[in-house]
Amino acid sequence: MADQVIKQYQERDWDVVDYELYTIPGVNYTLRGPQVRDGTTRFASILGAGQSFGVLVRDPYAHKLSRAYSMEIMNLSVGGSAPTLYLNSKAAIEACNRSSLCIVQILSARSSQSSYFESRGGKNMLRPRGSKLPFVPGDTAYRAMFDHEPPMIPPIVIGELRANWVKEMLQLLGLIKVPKLLLWFSKRSPDLPESFSSFNEAAGAFPHFVNRTMIDEIRPYADDYVEVVSSRGMPNKLINRFTGEPARITLGDK
Repeated sequence: MADQVIKQYQERDWDVVDYELYTIPGVNYTLRGPQVRDGTTRFASILGAGQSFGVLVRDPYAHKLSRAYSMEIMNLSVGGSAPTLYLNSKAAIEACNRSSLCIVQILSARSSQSSYFESRGGKNMLRPRGSKLPFVPGDTAYRAMFDHEPPMIPPIVIGELRANWVKEMLQLLGLIKVPKLLLWFSKRSPDLPESFSSFNEAAGAFPHFVNRTMIDEIRPYADDYVEVVSSRGMPNKLINRFTGEPARITLGDK
């Protein structure tokens, strides 16, 4: 995988938060700490995206749950991940199945399989399938599709990736044998209005392109479902943890 994927934001965000990154055998990306201690048999696990990793958050929900239930947590989350990233990581699935409970965040469909786009390693880096173009962030790729393709193309591509996302999530849930809690964690409701007028309208906020119908298809295959819809804490001023002064972090392509 690319070097920046392995580091999981730490070089960029060092002045704001220490992610306590560590690795486990067989998993080719870093995990957010604190690390589960050797010999620990009772711990929870999390498979999720940046919200579960806790990007730019010093005290993410994983830390709060660990304190509340006096249980260590193995946070296997990767920012910008698609279900295929975890489907391709046998070691991550095995780690989940050693835990007592696995929280599975509902991931974006933006990087799921389609005949139009291919992703780089199950991450949010896309390019037209079969092309030699550089991989670009998913938002950039989809905006280009909406801008340059005939109006009938986006609904076809989105319908395809939604169907594939359901298959991928069902496969992922099927591989997890311990009790699993499905988590919707977003600024928006799953009740996404159907619109193909633009990328923003079609995708909505994270998890992009996912709607209530898709949730209803996968929900019976988890042991429970939690729906969190909130913008609490956003926006939030970032503070340099060394100086106490405001910090600036550059997000996006550049």
